[in-house]
Amino acid sequence: MQCVSKEGLLSGVLFVLSNTANMHAIQHIGLHRAVGIGCGTAALVSFAYGAVAEPGSVTRWPQAILGIACLITGMASIAAAGSRQQTIEAASHDQPQQRHSRSAALTAAAADSSNPTAAWMQQPLLDEEHYVDVALPAHVKAGSAQSGPAGLPVRQHPGPSRAQHSAIKGLLLAVLTGVFGGLILAPMDHVGHECRGLPYQASLAVGVLLAAPVVTYCTYWLHQHKVRLALPVQPTAAAVPGILAGVVFTAGISSNMVASASIGLAIAYPIMQAGLFVAGLWGILLYHELYSLVPHLLYWSGGVVLAVGTVLVARGGQD
Repeated sequence: MQCVSKEGLLSGVLFVLSNTANMHAIQHIGLHRAVGIGCGTAALVSFAYGAVAEPGSVTRWPQAILGIACLITGMASIAAAGSRQQTIEAASHDQPQQRHSRSAALTAAAADSSNPTAAWMQQPLLDEEHYVDVALPAHVKAGSAQSGPAGLPVRQHPGPSRAQHSAIKGLLLAVLTGVFGGLILAPMDHVGHECRGLPYQASLAVGVLLAAPVVTYCTYWLHQHKVRLALPVQPTAAAVPGILAGVVFTAGISSNMVASASIGLAIAYPIMQAGLFVAGLWGILLYHELYSLVPHLLYWSGGVVLAVGTVLVARGGQD
């Protein structure tokens, strides 16, 4: 327990905050957008911190900066592949409904063709330029009569929708995911060399163990707007997948600790974000998340750019 330190505890807290923000970001903007933004932000933050706090870790700046740019571009392309597939799938579901609505409208128009005023009644009273768009104040109910400038009628709309607020919240949470995630191993620079690498893992694990219950309870209370002692946990369904995920991630972060101790955080942690390609590969092979041509082109081209960026970043840190 000699290497258990406050720096390691802080790393554990950052780990918990990053994962908590990521899970909530996914609920707001979806897996591909949240993970893509989080990984890209983490690559930028870890590179910037490592370049400043670890002088000499970056020896070839042009290659390193170009590599970071390639990493972020590749991550954005992979994230866009998933978003594009979701858009295509949503459009394919909407087309039958649109055809049904159009058919119903044509049927109704045909039924009213005997009425000479039917066509006139379907025309708008004013052209688009004769309306004034305003957002509804909180105290004004939709549908109330109001006049705009010069007495023009006002076409009221409720301002930013709940979906827009959710998207903004998701984007902010995804950025926080990357900020916290990119700094997880930053405190390791402030411990002795004998406690860096794998010995640092025990200290980080203690920090996670202490911070996870507190952060979990606080986020649940904020979400529910009330304080409850019990959480709606489902240990039977979540225990085994959660433990397996923890084992896999521990293996990955342990490898990155060893790499960061030897080649620096500015090089090791951005390369770790290339794991986004592996995650997408599992989604393709196991869950068939991508099946259209354009999303596949975005994903595989992003993977190539990601590989180029990994090589450039690695070369940027070589002596």
